[in-house]
Amino acid sequence: MKANTIILVDWENFRRDIKQTKCVNYNIALDVIVTIRAFLLDDEWISRIYFYTTPPFDFEHALWDKRNDTLQNEKNPGTEMKIFTSSDIEEILQSSEATKWEKIYSDVENFQHDLASLDQVELRLGRTKLNAIRVEFDGSYRALLEQKQVDMLMGLDIQRIAFKKIADRILIFSKDTDLIPALKLARDEGLRVDIADLSNRLSLLSQDLKYNSDKVRKLSSNEVKDKLFSIRENLTKTNWALN
Repeated sequence: MKANTIILVDWENFRRDIKQTKCVNYNIALDVIVTIRAFLLDDEWISRIYFYTTPPFDFEHALWDKRNDTLQNEKNPGTEMKIFTSSDIEEILQSSEATKWEKIYSDVENFQHDLASLDQVELRLGRTKLNAIRVEFDGSYRALLEQKQVDMLMGLDIQRIAFKKIADRILIFSKDTDLIPALKLARDEGLRVDIADLSNRLSLLSQDLKYNSDKVRKLSSNEVKDKLFSIRENLTKTNWALN
């Protein structure tokens, strides 16, 4: 009998790995699922994939929320304070940074819609916080963002799966050491915990994560690409989890 396996994906973390290794297009939902399935063992079947991410970031809305805030100078913390005015916002909305985030919003919205449409896939959404707008040396603007709640949601699901015994194994796509307490608990409850590591170079996976998992499944982009054709042939939107 194949092992019931639940996959948990810290999307921002895994997206960076895909971008760095260039194995697939990370804006295409089915390509991402194919990449995840490349890490699956022969004795496993997937009952659920959880993606931990945030909703598309509304740059303009976040800017207006910052109006009249006192913003700290990023270059010299604690030395210069500035009131963020409506004029500042109007200027930033005409910049290349605003154009960039408008494109990202559309890409993320489409990607998340496609993911959520797949069987056995569920999105777990935290939130994105705009910490500051930094003026670069060339006069351009850069948004400084922070993801919130993603690791907490992932940790809670790991504990729930372990306590309720709803899977034989979990496969984690994350390099976040904040998950270690949840991984320890899951293993204490008898759940097998494996970590997926997509990397072409020296692994960035911490020793602490390795010590607190049962197995690290490491694949290079070439190893993933070698598996893609056969996986894609069997993959459909309705039966991918059953193959």
